[in-house]
Amino acid sequence: MRRKKLVWVLFGANFVIALAAAVVVAVFAILAFGEAYFASVERDLQARARMVAEEIGNERILDSTDRLSQLAKSIDQASSTRVTVIARDGTVLANSRKPAWLMENHSDRPEFEVAVRGMTAATRRRSPTLGSVMMYAAAPVRSDGFIVGVARVSVQASVIDAVSSQVAARIGLAAGLVVCLAALASLAMAKRITKPLERIREAASKYAQADLTTKAPSSDVEEFASLAQSLNLMVAEIDRQIQALSKQASERDAILQSMKEGVLAVGDEDTVLFVNPAAEHLLGLQEGKTSGMRLQEVVRNSLLLKLVEETSRSAQPLSSEIIVRGETERVVQATAAPIVGQSASARGVVVVLNDVTQMRRLENMRR
Repeated sequence: MRRKKLVWVLFGANFVIALAAAVVVAVFAILAFGEAYFASVERDLQARARMVAEEIGNERILDSTDRLSQLAKSIDQASSTRVTVIARDGTVLANSRKPAWLMENHSDRPEFEVAVRGMTAATRRRSPTLGSVMMYAAAPVRSDGFIVGVARVSVQASVIDAVSSQVAARIGLAAGLVVCLAALASLAMAKRITKPLERIREAASKYAQADLTTKAPSSDVEEFASLAQSLNLMVAEIDRQIQALSKQASERDAILQSMKEGVLAVGDEDTVLFVNPAAEHLLGLQEGKTSGMRLQEVVRNSLLLKLVEETSRSAQPLSSEIIVRGETERVVQATAAPIVGQSASARGVVVVLNDVTQMRRLENMRR
């Protein structure tokens, strides 16, 4: 599975949250604006209908179609609102955009039915006359306290929808800009969060390459600072232990190198692990050339090879005298012991070699 960088994981999560929030807010704002705008248009139309109805009732011109027509047209020109005056029986008396005699009876119109009962009404429906969706508001015309007709005003719903669409588009644009700004902010925040981690990762990579001198950088974020501090303390402790082990190894090597006795260490696969100079001299080996080689390639003495094999197999210390032939013949006392690991099984053999040639000569002379 392809691994993702933390910066993009954080950025993606923050971006999705910002996008979801912006969409929810934008949708809520568009719906709220739409409801508020339509409610405002309804109230405005109802106010205009009441104003027309009051003017007709005050002027007592319901019986004068000419004056009604002039009033309707003047209001239409001033407010871009279609005005219709309807008699109590539904007959259209005047219309600001169409001759009244061409219009059908309006007694079945919903807004008329409410207004003729003395209330102001507003509806949104398709107009049978115009064939388009309109918003209507109607108010009763009163004369001497009696309802004598209805004044109705209307506007095309497409005009209202266009305004609402423009506002929705602007809200959408604003939401898009907010999302873009949020994306940039999320990316900046993700990089700010991951930058200290990246520096710590780089330091850890150097530690893996045995560079323990590098320090993990601190951060102004508490968690990252604690992580860097813990990592630095761990590396300092590892370095201290390495120094201590190196010192011990140096001391051990110095002791082994200076020993008169020969020391030969063999691994569990008969690989030569260590040979000190005394052992190289006793066995006639090349100086510093044997480490890592198989024992059979280095030592040709069958007795020594047999001793190592038996010690490894029995996991018990064994000792034997061997004859080493070279420029001079030497008698060597070989003492072998298993190298035991944590599992208590033999992991190799260490052989200590003592040159007893002179001792054996003296013994022979006494005899």
